[in-house]
Amino acid sequence: MRHSNHNVGICYKNRKYDDVIMWMIMDGLILIFLSCFSAMPAKRGLITDTFKVVKRARTRDQKPPSPPESEPEIPVISERERDLQELKTFDLDWHFGPCIGISRLQRWERAALHGLDPPREIKELLQSNEDDPEYTQCLWRDYPL
Repeated sequence: MRHSNHNVGICYKNRKYDDVIMWMIMDGLILIFLSCFSAMPAKRGLITDTFKVVKRARTRDQKPPSPPESEPEIPVISERERDLQELKTFDLDWHFGPCIGISRLQRWERAALHGLDPPREIKELLQSNEDDPEYTQCLWRDYPL
């Protein structure tokens, strides 16, 4: 008679039903046994058993009445703001060359000298307000080179 090695193992596979799976290897064959200790699952508490569910009564979503639509107000722009906006547009137009380090009037004259045809209204605006640095200096006057 030949002696063979026997390997036996136990593994809990399903905790819900407390099933036990036992296995054994005998002479190269794997024998598996399933054993149920209880046919009924163990009672486990649910979170809803501990904390009662409170349902709120639904209320109809009633939106408050919206305010009447008013016509959008047209912003009133002063003449000075309009003039400064035109000068800012002139500063941002690179067609007339760089504007840093020189006055707007010098830039306009340089553009006219090179035949770039700067707007005549800008020159008139600069000459009529030549004492105001908001008019005479370019947009980037406060930034050092």
